[in-house]
Amino acid sequence: MNKHNQHGASLVFVTLLLAVLLGFFALAIDVGYLFVVRNELQNAADAAALAGAGASGVYLSSGEPDWINGLAQAHVVISLNKAANKQLINSDIVSECRNLSGVILPGGGPCSSTYFPAFQVTIRKTAGQNDGGVSTFFAGVLGINSLDVGAMAIAVASGFPGDSHHPKLVQ
Repeated sequence: MNKHNQHGASLVFVTLLLAVLLGFFALAIDVGYLFVVRNELQNAADAAALAGAGASGVYLSSGEPDWINGLAQAHVVISLNKAANKQLINSDIVSECRNLSGVILPGGGPCSSTYFPAFQVTIRKTAGQNDGGVSTFFAGVLGINSLDVGAMAIAVASGFPGDSHHPKLVQ
């Protein structure tokens, strides 16, 4: 082969390599931002679960946990948080009795000296929840305009009536 015919080959190679490198940088930015938003959701879920467990750990005169106050406090805390610079509104909150390892009281029933009020909070950014998925910056070129992400936390109020009750994250 004549070396005069190969001058354009290196230009094609460099152009393709540059396109691949730019694609990796774009992917790194989108994935990095997705992790930032996931951390924001996790912080909100942790705070809401702790608030719910802490408020429900105050027992009523009937001896039952104050589930209604716990649920209200969890919702308030969620509404005080943002993810991807959007106010959080939607969440899935479950209140139940769990032990300090996070195991659910078998068969339900009232909380006891080993199973305490607990809240499980799940927050997602998906279509129809919390203003949709996380918008991408560069993946739109590949047809990926948003990504779904979520976080979950479980907190248990670690006390029984008359005890101090400091909520503890168990998951």
